Amino acid sequence: MNNLIIIDDLLCMNELRSLLNKYSNQVKLFLSEEDYNIDLEGLVKQIKNDLSIQKIVSVSTENELLKILIKDILFIETNKNEVFISLANGETHRLDKPFIHYKNNWNQYSIIQVNDNYLVNINSVKEFTLDDNTITLINGDKINADKSFRNQIIQALKNMETNINN
Repeated sequence: MNNLIIIDDLLCMNELRSLLNKYSNQVKLFLSEEDYNIDLEGLVKQIKNDLSIQKIVSVSTENELLKILIKDILFIETNKNEVFISLANGETHRLDKPFIHYKNNWNQYSIIQVNDNYLVNINSVKEFTLDDNTITLINGDKINADKSFRNQIIQALKNMETNINN
């Protein structure tokens, strides 16, 4: 049986087509008769979120070039002009680029600044305690967020929740 789906939102349709063309080797889309009334914006957001956490980034350390899945990054920390990346598997690597490089370029990967010394992968946040602005990561690490970043953190967590629910 052939299914006909009419998409009248041209912008969503073009964005979905672009994503599917770009990542056709990673995305399989199956639509059944029940999917006539799909939420295209939600579908596009979910695909973008899924692809961003599966995206691989390259980072230079002192001795090597590492390929890391975004979802494996917990946080990036600066300490006395040294920058470190901490991964979900417990590894920590010293990076050779300054903190500001990651601060300015990695927000597209849901890596957000939470204080002057830390960037956190919002997908690695288990809990954000509003009383004391403490972020608890999925591995149990705790990071104190500055009050000035509180609204940004809350918004990023809400956006993540919206993507999950769509």
